[in-house]
Amino acid sequence: MNEESSGDRSKLKIVSLGAISSLGAISSLCAYLFGYTLSRSFLLPEVDTFTVLAIALIGWLTILELQPFIIRSTRIMVMVSAVQILAMWLGLSERLLPLIAVGSMLLFFALIASYIKGRAELNNEIKIRFLRIVYRMMPIIMTGFSIFVALSVVAGLSLTHVTIPKNVFNFLFNGSAPLVAKFVPGFSLDVSVDEFLENLIRARSPAETSEELITQAVEEFRTKVNNDLSANINGGGKIADAFYEIARAQLDGLNKNGRMVALGALGLLIFGLAKGVSFVLTFIIIIMGYSIYQILLSLGFMHIQKKTTEKEVIIV
Repeated sequence: MNEESSGDRSKLKIVSLGAISSLGAISSLCAYLFGYTLSRSFLLPEVDTFTVLAIALIGWLTILELQPFIIRSTRIMVMVSAVQILAMWLGLSERLLPLIAVGSMLLFFALIASYIKGRAELNNEIKIRFLRIVYRMMPIIMTGFSIFVALSVVAGLSLTHVTIPKNVFNFLFNGSAPLVAKFVPGFSLDVSVDEFLENLIRARSPAETSEELITQAVEEFRTKVNNDLSANINGGGKIADAFYEIARAQLDGLNKNGRMVALGALGLLIFGLAKGVSFVLTFIIIIMGYSIYQILLSLGFMHIQKKTTEKEVIIV
């Protein structure tokens, strides 16, 4: 009887190790896909790229929140985190840049810190409260990821020639166009620069203003913008092209200190955006992690055992 129960426990342990190894392999794959798609999303900002990026990130984060409940040794956790960071680093196209290395190290330390926080909460709790423990872990993980994303974006830009890729600018500009159109009369992605300026001036001019005066005002305004901003705006071009030309001219005119300030401001902006997105993702990730946690318990891959402990107290 004892031999049978011992054999059952051995089989269960093998199955559990297999499940844990599978989660480790999946997390490494998600880490690699995260790094790969993050590098390419800045060059090819398409819906499919961002979809794969989001799936990879959610998959990786979901496994990260489960690790304090599965891995009991900090040393093993350090090794697992190192493999995950290495997989992500191999997926990056600009992996040799110094800022990428700094961001990767900071993310690695964030993963370790979140694990230590989770294990401390787990050991201090009399009853295991999954949601409470994970909720205290996630801010550390999300901050690490936000810093890494911000540094990765900044690292992809050159200090000597700060610019934004045209396709990235168009992606952001087109996404914000419906909101701009609600506040700016005559704004549309389909009209040319001169047509937009004509509509804007016409909306702000008396009804009796002639077309000749409006056309003259458009010419003068476009010439003044080109001269003041050192830009080359084509009146027959699209509005997105005009705004990109203005942004390019302003960035090209910055000195080294100005470029550093621009990069720093961009990094802070990306960090803020990443933190905002992470706030929404946290709830999705916690729900997914809790579901997997309950499935692992119900299938017997891990179980909760009550443990009696003795504690010294002082009685006066």
